[in-house]
Amino acid sequence: MKKTIKIFYKTHNHIHQLKNFMNILLSPLHKSPLKTLQLITTTFIDIRKPILCELARQLPVTVKFKTNLNRLWRFFGKSKFTLNDAYAGIIPYFLEWLKRRQYLEILIDWTKIGRYSVLYLSLPYKKRAIPLFWRVANY
Repeated sequence: MKKTIKIFYKTHNHIHQLKNFMNILLSPLHKSPLKTLQLITTTFIDIRKPILCELARQLPVTVKFKTNLNRLWRFFGKSKFTLNDAYAGIIPYFLEWLKRRQYLEILIDWTKIGRYSVLYLSLPYKKRAIPLFWRVANY
């Protein structure tokens, strides 16, 4: 017997705000990859597992699991979504935000992930960190 869990977003307003935010910041993306990224993001927020099969199973669309899984494989495998696409929408927004600041704060973090060490430089923004630069070293 196959068991499927249906997820209902508890806060539709927050999901709607997130989608609007992504539409503004990722406007250089085409509509289809942007919609897929929004679905992945909102589903990931709910299930909190970076497992592709689980994401495909829980996407809030009315198609078969295999169709969802293929959609995710195409998105992650052949997507033209790049870091430059993401930052193209963010940069103008943050330049405006930075104009109102008296000084620029940069967070520096050195984290060990398994056998890798990662150096991050980020901008603090509303209790979050927006990554500006990172380097991965195998030590």
